[in-house]
Amino acid sequence: MKNNIFDNESKAVEWLANHGFFSVLEEKMNVHLYNLANIRLSKILNEEDIKKSRAYVRAFEIDYIAVFREELVNESQQKSYMGIEVKYFYKTNLENRKYHQGIGQFIEYLKWGFDYVTLVHIFDRNIEEDINMLKNKIDEFKDPACELFKLLQAPPYHLPLAYVYLIVESKDKNPKSYLQNDSLCWFPSVSTQLNPFMDKDETKIIRNCLENYVTENLK
Repeated sequence: MKNNIFDNESKAVEWLANHGFFSVLEEKMNVHLYNLANIRLSKILNEEDIKKSRAYVRAFEIDYIAVFREELVNESQQKSYMGIEVKYFYKTNLENRKYHQGIGQFIEYLKWGFDYVTLVHIFDRNIEEDINMLKNKIDEFKDPACELFKLLQAPPYHLPLAYVYLIVESKDKNPKSYLQNDSLCWFPSVSTQLNPFMDKDETKIIRNCLENYVTENLK
């Protein structure tokens, strides 16, 4: 049996950013991408803010934050924040994972004040030697995930979400070459959807702390 392409999920997350997968955003807007894979949101908020916001933040992590200039989208001067969640599927963990892996954590991003959220599923090519068998297994994840995201993007929910998936053969190649054509792609430049939690006081507290943290620590 061939080894997994990545040693762990954190390595897969690093690979995406280091090899320019998110350059599709950079082509459209002024983007700064920050790796927060090893930083818990509870480190961004102090105890008082956690109590005020009633945020369930201790068990959750953010993989990446993409910060971009909103005027490139709607001619305003405000910066926007995209939370990016990455899940890595390989041979020995596939049977224990579900198509909605990461979606619960993903929805929490909206409560934390992100304007947009993207879920990225990475499938290891070594899950199956036969490509058709591999695609059949991936379809069991991808098809219901795409249907769920279409539902959440549509009325009455209008959630600012995106889902994409990749089948990765080597970590030496550009991740964009592995992006599957039937991924449910979406980016802010073509979206009119707004985070429905943004008018909540709890969300405003977390968003303010998030902006302060990025300004002070991630220059």
